Amino acid sequence: MANSNLVKTCIGIDTSSSLGSVCVYNQKKDIFTYVEREGFDSHSKFLHQIFEEALTKAEVKVEELTNIFIGEGPGSFTGLRIGFAFCKSLSQVLKIPLTPISSLSAYTAFSSSPTIVISDARSELVYIGEYI
Repeated sequence: MANSNLVKTCIGIDTSSSLGSVCVYNQKKDIFTYVEREGFDSHSKFLHQIFEEALTKAEVKVEELTNIFIGEGPGSFTGLRIGFAFCKSLSQVLKIPLTPISSLSAYTAFSSSPTIVISDARSELVYIGEYI
């Protein structure tokens, strides 16, 4: 991944859990993250709003985006469909790459040490990821 476009102006979106999140990285400002806490059924209602708010707070115009990252789960099937539909449409309209990443590995993005991530899978189950 030596492509310099990967770090210019990126957005990451994850709707795999009950928390919908949008993260913007750009070289003008620090990372900006917005988390929506309404639950799975609200992703379709609020994703476009938190997307716009994240870009505004990060002082980034949608045309400046060079890459989109989407959390591919594991997680809620409905939440994943909403996130993928939004991101795929955005990717096609802007003609920029869409890169799926493990939602569990996203938790380790800024960790330099081995990490175990445990996420509630509901119905008394958990998702577990070990990242070394």
